[in-house]
Amino acid sequence: MKIKDIPDFKTKSKPVTFSPEDTVRSALNVMCEKNIGSIIVVNSEQKIAGIVTERDMMIRVLGQDIIPDQVTLAEIMSTNIRAASEEDNLVDWIHF
Repeated sequence: MKIKDIPDFKTKSKPVTFSPEDTVRSALNVMCEKNIGSIIVVNSEQKIAGIVTERDMMIRVLGQDIIPDQVTLAEIMSTNIRAASEEDNLVDWIHF
């Protein structure tokens, strides 16, 4: 079964994305507003550059006494992300 064939695939909302130059504060505001725990960072070609989670913000920003307005997502995001395509076989990702 392809990922796009999962019943929830068509009804789930798209991930929230930001650019690497956006501030942690801007992402944090949206994450709080939408009650989400992570955001995807995309480059100018809309390719995944990284991911930032609530935990990343806690450890890499607040835990280091860094002001969220003064740090970009590029500075704290996790990179080398493996992302599935809608054409991928679901079983391949389950075994990953």
